Amino acid sequence: MKEELFRIEGMHCAACSAAVEKAVRREAGVSDCSVNLITEKMRVSFDEGVTSSARIAARVRRAGFTAILMTEAREKAAPPKAPSLWQVHGRLILSLALSLLLLYLSMGHMLLRAPLPAFLAPATSPLVYAYTQMVLALLVMGLGFSRYKSGITAALRLAPNMDTLVALGSLASFIYSFVLTLLLPKDPSLVMGLYYESAAIVVALVSLGKALEERGKKKTAGAIRALAALLPDTARVVREDGLLEELPLSALQVGDTLLVRTGERIPADARVLSGEGGVDESMLTGESLPVHKAEGDAAVAGAVLVSGSLTLSVERLGEDTTLSSIIRFVEDAQEKKPPIARAADKIAGVFVPAVLLIALLAGVLWLILGKGVGFALRIFTSVLVIACPCAMGLATPTAVAVGTGLGAKHGILIRSGEALETACRVDTAVFDKTGTLTQGRPAVHRFLLREDAEAQREALLARAAAAEETSTHPLSLAIKALAAQDGAPAHPLPQRVTSFGGKGLLAEWEEGSSLLLGNERLLSEQGVSLPDSLAEAARAEAEEGAALVYLAEKGAALGVFAIRDPLKPDAKEAVARLQGAGISVHLLSGDSRPAAACAAKELGITDFCAEVLPEEKTFYIKGLQNQNKCVIMVGDGVNDAPSLASADVGCALGGGTDIAMQSADIVLLNESLFGVCEALTLSKLTVRNIRQNLFWAFFYNALCIPVAAGALYPLGFLLSPMVGAAAMCFSSLFVLSNALSLGRRRLSSR
Repeated sequence: MKEELFRIEGMHCAACSAAVEKAVRREAGVSDCSVNLITEKMRVSFDEGVTSSARIAARVRRAGFTAILMTEAREKAAPPKAPSLWQVHGRLILSLALSLLLLYLSMGHMLLRAPLPAFLAPATSPLVYAYTQMVLALLVMGLGFSRYKSGITAALRLAPNMDTLVALGSLASFIYSFVLTLLLPKDPSLVMGLYYESAAIVVALVSLGKALEERGKKKTAGAIRALAALLPDTARVVREDGLLEELPLSALQVGDTLLVRTGERIPADARVLSGEGGVDESMLTGESLPVHKAEGDAAVAGAVLVSGSLTLSVERLGEDTTLSSIIRFVEDAQEKKPPIARAADKIAGVFVPAVLLIALLAGVLWLILGKGVGFALRIFTSVLVIACPCAMGLATPTAVAVGTGLGAKHGILIRSGEALETACRVDTAVFDKTGTLTQGRPAVHRFLLREDAEAQREALLARAAAAEETSTHPLSLAIKALAAQDGAPAHPLPQRVTSFGGKGLLAEWEEGSSLLLGNERLLSEQGVSLPDSLAEAARAEAEEGAALVYLAEKGAALGVFAIRDPLKPDAKEAVARLQGAGISVHLLSGDSRPAAACAAKELGITDFCAEVLPEEKTFYIKGLQNQNKCVIMVGDGVNDAPSLASADVGCALGGGTDIAMQSADIVLLNESLFGVCEALTLSKLTVRNIRQNLFWAFFYNALCIPVAAGALYPLGFLLSPMVGAAAMCFSSLFVLSNALSLGRRRLSSR
């Protein structure tokens, strides 16, 4: 199966996106199709042996829209020209101005007793009055011609959309009024039954609503635009002769040496060659504090150097940078619909034809009940205009776009709308231990010495660090780190080091002194005695999962290093937050049972499983799922890939690596465990927002359609088509503003 992304042009509402999906799904070989009204993109999965991108694009074209492969769209894209004021707002402003004039002419004298000149007064000059209204209406309708073209074309293709409702209602009012105008010479009293203002003002108000919608839709893509704007336009390159040259980013190459000064953005993913400074990565990771960078550290494109100066070597450019990967990740999430959206799309697909039928039946019913053609026409037009499904089409994609954008600002990348929706149902969290709950780097938990050796603590630590100097074993690194942390004095390196194959080593110095470092088995083989007090203390540490490295000299053990993989600073509080939210927390580890039990006890986790292989983690998760649990698996995104894939939601603390992005539904760029809580909170907020939007959209239509059809007429209330158009615009704006309000929410306080 092949997956392609298309840009779709010509969509106006949910009915349009539903029509595109319906047309493409009819194509043989297409297994899945998802159209996003907000991003105006379509993702299609299809069998290359059965169909092709060109045939899919042709299907879309026959449905009345244009489909362009995104790869082709990027290649052909030219730098956009700044649109003129007329192109952006001119037609709309003129349309609204003429509509206000028409409204004054048609309703002012009746509602406000506004004066009209004698040659325009309906009582004295009915024909001039009528023809003036008709000309104004035609001008407004002409400015909104695209609505008629789109609506009538869609109707002829048997795929009616929002514009179809507007066009039919407007044209019906205009034609009825035009017929009355032709009959005025015979019966001047007909002048009071004209509906030119309804025909024109409906189009103007709908155009205003669409303009406001477009403005709101652009705001939903703010996170992606903000990320894309992080890169500077140029970079300062250090040439081979040592001189600086400022080049555009497009001219950079891998291996170039860059100079970045305080206050400047890093132009590419790079490695620090020299210098040091604090780098603000908050737009990428959500981490508010600057990260210290020095020689050998990685620096990501788009981050800001807030202090110091760095010389960098370029490693990745353009589409290969971490920033580009993040942007693609966010775009993918906004293009993939959650299940809740698919149900709304199905309803929107049949909604417009149903509204046409309701409007027609309502008009005919009032005719049967003895009302005139003008009354029936008003009912028909009001139902068509007020029932436009714009709000339904905007409800889900706007919330998903804002939600994923909010997540990106906090360093939370969500792969799809489906993952975003599923995460709100999570009731069980399963954590990998090493590298996820723990730091993944062993550290000395305690350095125990015999009572008579306590006075030599500093000297023994310095000698042990010197003995381990040439070793890169994690336990050796932990001992050296403790010596550096405690400020142990430097000690000469041993003249000879003998290694005992994974059991330890013997370090010997010129003056004849020696030091044995190793496990209990090595001590036994070397005939080293172990005092009871030291053995008991070491046994207690081992029972809590510590690895033991004994220190011996002249055939006697002097002390022991108890080494553990320490918990991350935020692990305990993050687990407590999840448990406080009613989520059951489990721990899985390939480590020994004592080590896993100790970590679980520290974290307050009662359910844990130790000495499990990667594939066994998958069985554990499936066992929970068989108990009807919704499971989020949190791992490092590399060795936990199988379990991340099998969980309902896979969450990787991967630092933005490609492996993490490929294996997980959610990636936490800053690797903070609080991000798990924030991701679940974000999911709940977004899904709640979607449900609010959908409720409003459906409730609005369920309430307004009967009112527009005349249900309240016996009580003296009849809805005007103009009021219907304004109400339709209001419903869409409410949905947009509610979705945008999500972007101002706080996920948590760390």
